[in-house]
Amino acid sequence: MAFEACSVCGGMILFGAQFVGSEPCCPRCRPKAELLRDIKQVEASYKAALAQLKASPTSADLRERALDLGRKYAARTRAAAGQGNITIFDEVALANDLQAACAAAAAANPSGNENDIERRLRRLAELRDKKLISEQEFSERRQQILSEL
Repeated sequence: MAFEACSVCGGMILFGAQFVGSEPCCPRCRPKAELLRDIKQVEASYKAALAQLKASPTSADLRERALDLGRKYAARTRAAAGQGNITIFDEVALANDLQAACAAAAAANPSGNENDIERRLRRLAELRDKKLISEQEFSERRQQILSEL
């Protein structure tokens, strides 16, 4: 007779082994195994979004995506808190992760992005007023600067 060990509780399964993904699971532990699998999937998506945000820390879209996935991950861990051996991921941890991922942008531009953009736009206008650049070049570069907002 073939025995399988439950991937959640470690108990031996004689008959009726169920599988969650590729992991054997006893019928009693199946809901918890599915919950754990779901948490791992949401966590992986969140960490991938954080990695993308770290690569492009000024992207508002990536920050919003990471925030959304982080909130989903936090909600899943809170819902599973009574299931044992699940570390709760909370809003404070989410804020810390996002802040750390965007730290490179803040370090590269300590005066703030909006102040830098205003300064660059003023400088560009000065160059145009002094006839050092054409009106077309002014418009193109102005649009490039504004797209960084």
